[in-house]
Amino acid sequence: MESLLCDEVWLSSPDHQTACFDEPQNWSPDHQIAVACFDDDDHREPQNWRRSSDKEECDEATIMCLHKELSYMPQPGYFDYLLSNNNLMHSRSKAIQWLVKSSSRLNLSFETVFNAANYLDRFLSINPCPGWRHWMIELLSVACLSVASKFIETSAPSLHEIQVIII
Repeated sequence: MESLLCDEVWLSSPDHQTACFDEPQNWSPDHQIAVACFDDDDHREPQNWRRSSDKEECDEATIMCLHKELSYMPQPGYFDYLLSNNNLMHSRSKAIQWLVKSSSRLNLSFETVFNAANYLDRFLSINPCPGWRHWMIELLSVACLSVASKFIETSAPSLHEIQVIII
């Protein structure tokens, strides 16, 4: 079992290579910008972190975050796809209403509902099936709320608790 665990020495020493990071020079641009915001003296202590004063670096980080944000949106043309399919638009509307009602009943956060709706829209936009039925959207809504609650809530409801109310 210990062979599955990652050696986390790299957290305290960025120069130390581990089995998890065989090639640290190939880290993602996000990580490179985060590392650039540290003082060279000590990489471990938050009080020794410095804020980036380089406007160019901050602009680059902002642009990177905006590009990353695009990956969390439905596909282009999704709204037109919804408008062209009246049954899907109606089923989606009922599903969003159900998500809001379920969040109230289960005491879920607004972030959970927002993420569940986002997952629903992203899934529908990636899978433009002409034969979506209402029961399929209901099932997808239950799955989206379940996944969102597992990511956000400290105590996620069971599938049985989630599906009690019919859409």
